[in-house]
Amino acid sequence: MDFKKLKGEKKDDRRGPAKSPAGAPRRGADSDDGSIDMSPGGPPVSGRAGAGSGPGQGRHSIQDSKVWQEGRTGVRKLWSDYKTMLVTYFQRMPRSEQEDLITRLCLIVTMGVGALALMFFYGFVPQYVRIIVVPAVLGGAYWAGTKIVAPIMIVRYDQYLNREF
Repeated sequence: MDFKKLKGEKKDDRRGPAKSPAGAPRRGADSDDGSIDMSPGGPPVSGRAGAGSGPGQGRHSIQDSKVWQEGRTGVRKLWSDYKTMLVTYFQRMPRSEQEDLITRLCLIVTMGVGALALMFFYGFVPQYVRIIVVPAVLGGAYWAGTKIVAPIMIVRYDQYLNREF
């Protein structure tokens, strides 16, 4: 491998690397072939604010780029379409299926909170008590999800549910 190309030197260049008035190799935009010498130990390259920016303009955020803005617009449209689809399918369901869906979601949340609480305190619970605590917490979360949380959520969202005649 020819390492002279990596340092900005030409292979057949008999004059050697380009020198600055002080005798050190030139760096950055001053080199003859337009390459930048980023080898360690040298002074930092100045006058290069970032890719695509002109001299003296400073650094720009990626969030200002056209690609970022178009991508953000696409993701927002995708999320909006997804929410619209969920609302449409929920409104087409009969009331019993809507209540079942709310109950399932309440079970997921309460059982998840119970499992997280178990994971947090599991190391502090004695080994013989764990045998009783784990099923008790998960069973209690199931009972609370179906008997307490789900009916409250159904009453709260009653205005959005279909009416049965």
